[in-house]
Amino acid sequence: MLTAMRALLVAALLAASPADRWFSHVQYLASDRLEGRATGTRGYRLAADYVARELTAAGLETELQQVAYVLRRTDARRSEVLVGDRRLVIGRDVVFRLRLSPDQSRRVDTHLGDADVEIVRSTAEEWAAELSDAAFPNAVPAERALRAPERPLTLIASPEAGPAFAPGVRIRARHAIRTRRVTAPNVIGVLRGADPSEAVVVSAHLDHLGIGPAVDSDAIYNGAMDNASGVATVIEVARELRERGLKPRRSIVFVAVGAEEDGAYGSWYFVHHPRPAGVRIVADLNVDGASAFYPFRSVMAVGTETLQAEVAAAAGDRVRVVPDPRPERNTVAGSDQWSFIRAGIPALLVRGTAPGPEERKLIVDIMATAYHQPGDDLSLPWKPENAPDFVRFMADLALRVANRP
Repeated sequence: MLTAMRALLVAALLAASPADRWFSHVQYLASDRLEGRATGTRGYRLAADYVARELTAAGLETELQQVAYVLRRTDARRSEVLVGDRRLVIGRDVVFRLRLSPDQSRRVDTHLGDADVEIVRSTAEEWAAELSDAAFPNAVPAERALRAPERPLTLIASPEAGPAFAPGVRIRARHAIRTRRVTAPNVIGVLRGADPSEAVVVSAHLDHLGIGPAVDSDAIYNGAMDNASGVATVIEVARELRERGLKPRRSIVFVAVGAEEDGAYGSWYFVHHPRPAGVRIVADLNVDGASAFYPFRSVMAVGTETLQAEVAAAAGDRVRVVPDPRPERNTVAGSDQWSFIRAGIPALLVRGTAPGPEERKLIVDIMATAYHQPGDDLSLPWKPENAPDFVRFMADLALRVANRP
């Protein structure tokens, strides 16, 4: 019975329009059933199984690359921070930053300015973001956690508590960390090229934040825009290239990675353990946010300059190539393309941009009210009919990079 139902579902997807097919991926990946796809959770595993099935149905050689992670959370009950004679309340006055800190509990007794502790005084907006980050587990690949170098203990101070950290003040802190081990796969699909020893990667992160602090009684951080939309695009690019029936010069490897929200660790693992085994990765094209809220008329490709000629060629006269509107955000280091660039592999973050002022206002409003919040869900003003144009562009771009000398 289940096999027959699955066959009917596959047949329905094949018969659907490209726009409907793209949005069906977003609808499943961002559904409440998957509970926000946090790395190492049941929802993430369901998402990975779904992507593997879709890449297999598209005719690709598919595998799950299992990655062992250590999930870490601050244990507020066993942690403490004293500044002079004042005991700060964790979660109200101060939080610990887990990102980049070693996987162990630590105790410090020091003065401000010593190497053992770093204090970050936050603005109101930054404090809200730090509180949100602190509410979620931090996933680090087990092999990296075991050899993480010693780093200063980082304390994030609220705007109200910041003045307490005066020059020379004595700080006594104990940071207790709860850990557990999980596995979460990168999903890999391979379109073999004439020279399978080299490959171009098309990537998107599969994870989101999971379940966290409730906003308007909603505690599921669905991650529809970030990044079910990007994964849907990767699936459909794979289908598009397979249906064209062309054999690229190099293989094209499609990867949905985990733990991007924790520091792009799924892509870090893939870069250092490439699949297929022995393949040399020559470039990465990363999609993080394929919003489809407006027509695809302009594109931003941030990263390695040597790939820009292929972007311009794929854009042609139909699509305008625009620079990063806010380079001060260091966008190039903000998603999985950075794992490739750090390893010396050319890479780009490729994203459709708002073509006009009304669309720019729309995306600014969405980012303010939905990004990394429960509001990033299927209730956003989706227009799936805009997605296939970006899919075709990404397919053209991947093919050009795979075929270039």
